[in-house]
Amino acid sequence: MASYGEVTVREILDDRKLRLEIAAMLDMTERAILRDLSGEEEHRLLRDFYDPVPGDLETMSVSDARGDVEVIAKIARHTNLTIESVDWDLENTHGRTLLPKVFDFVWLPRPRAQQVVEPPRQVQFHPVVKPAILRFSSATSQPAIFGSYSHKDRKFVDAVRLHLKPLERDNSLEFWDDSKIKTGAKWRDEIQMAIERASAAVLFISANFLASDFIHTDEIPPLLAEAKRRGTVILPLIVGHCLFTQHPVLSTFQAFNDPNRPVGTLGKNERDKLYVKLATQLASLKRRDDS
Repeated sequence: MASYGEVTVREILDDRKLRLEIAAMLDMTERAILRDLSGEEEHRLLRDFYDPVPGDLETMSVSDARGDVEVIAKIARHTNLTIESVDWDLENTHGRTLLPKVFDFVWLPRPRAQQVVEPPRQVQFHPVVKPAILRFSSATSQPAIFGSYSHKDRKFVDAVRLHLKPLERDNSLEFWDDSKIKTGAKWRDEIQMAIERASAAVLFISANFLASDFIHTDEIPPLLAEAKRRGTVILPLIVGHCLFTQHPVLSTFQAFNDPNRPVGTLGKNERDKLYVKLATQLASLKRRDDS
């Protein structure tokens, strides 16, 4: 089941999409148990709930997949990777290698929520009754910080997330990057929704970042639009030497650190001090949103 953080029964009942998805998952679970008890073969049961990996991907070589937009998109869907990451892996792997040796393919859950008919809602809560708690993985009411980065710079994202973990545990904020996209989800839609609800965006800027066509076309423009429309805070974190100061748009935003001393050139203690400073600033954005 998809995870939603710690939410109350009242919050579930107030969220139609969440109600429908939970109902769909419960329906799938009940039918799976009944069919399993009837002795139905496991692979047939799975195919009813999941879309199997296309057979052509399992027999295709890297050279056959390179440059084929449709195949690359299919690989991305069945590996939970971005188009950019799939394309990079294809370009840097021997052409005769079969795709299953390069990628870990997964079966995709079939959508079920739309098949659930929602009964009329007649629920009331007495004001003195404290509703029960259901525990999931991320609270939707948390202010979100969007992380935009090149996958080649993932280590810097992981370091920032390490320092933000105490704040996330205390539900002070949520740091979102594309590693949170669930298998089978429409990843472009997930990224767009994350951008639209972000209070701030940390841009992990390097030569890899500035060279990324996906970041240039699919992340930066909507982030800038949200900054103009809602005041989303843009925080450029310079992680590697690059042409940031010459970028016609990004250079208009104050860099979080000195572009002449990127994070990647600092010693561990200096990096940790910088990450603590960043976490503190992001936490202060949360307090400002609450005021």
